Amino acid sequence: MKSHLSTVGKTDTWITPKYITDSLGEFDLDPCAHTEMPWFHAKKSYTIDDDGLSKIWEGRVFLNPPFNRYVIDSWFKKFSEHGNGVMLVSAALETDRFKKYIFGKASGILFMNHRPQFCHPDGQKAKANSGQTMCLVSFGSQNLKALIDSGLGVPFTEIQSLNTKY
Repeated sequence: MKSHLSTVGKTDTWITPKYITDSLGEFDLDPCAHTEMPWFHAKKSYTIDDDGLSKIWEGRVFLNPPFNRYVIDSWFKKFSEHGNGVMLVSAALETDRFKKYIFGKASGILFMNHRPQFCHPDGQKAKANSGQTMCLVSFGSQNLKALIDSGLGVPFTEIQSLNTKY
């Protein structure tokens, strides 16, 4: 039931481990970069100061959205509308956001081999893993291929055929 997990915590600052994006290839944009990054996931980044949600997204996007329950749906919607990239999120398949923005639209979902340890802005790993099952969601054939080739977990590629009216 994940009742021990808070979706509004002390911080939304959890940097994606570099090995994840390195395994997926080059990205054009990271619209949720932290203001102090130990490494970059894309050629161009927006931080909270830039308000990446309000910007026009171009090219192949890597998205690790804030997991804050008050804003995460907006990030899912924007990513789904953009339709080109890979998003790292909790594998909460039962949520309305998955039903509205992922099922029937995404090209694939990869269930990760293990729970990643996110990093602090200085690059140090957090003391514990993410505390929840994580997945990578792809939009577009290039990004589906990146999931399949990444070695990060088990991809499920029949997302577009799922019936979301349940």
